[in-house]
Amino acid sequence: MTESATQSQLTEVLETVKAIQSQLTELTLEVKVGQAEIREKFNTMEAKIEAVRLEVQNNREQLVELGKRQGSTDNRLWALLVALFLMVAGLLAKITLFDKV
Repeated sequence: MTESATQSQLTEVLETVKAIQSQLTELTLEVKVGQAEIREKFNTMEAKIEAVRLEVQNNREQLVELGKRQGSTDNRLWALLVALFLMVAGLLAKITLFDKV
């Protein structure tokens, strides 16, 4: 039942195995190149994300600073309005209470 392989068949099998090994080497090289490209793109994207993260942080800090400035401006505006109200009230009191006819 066992068949003996001829030299030409063995040579053909050996050549097939060598071709498969060569293809495997080529595929391994392609995978390594692909991995390097992916790693490079990932690093580039990571750098871009970090830059965006820094920009967001700067914008957040600017918003906090603007909020503080706006609070200060609001306080000055209220102080001006209260001063104007007191001045008008004082003027009205002077006119009504100390009117010289």
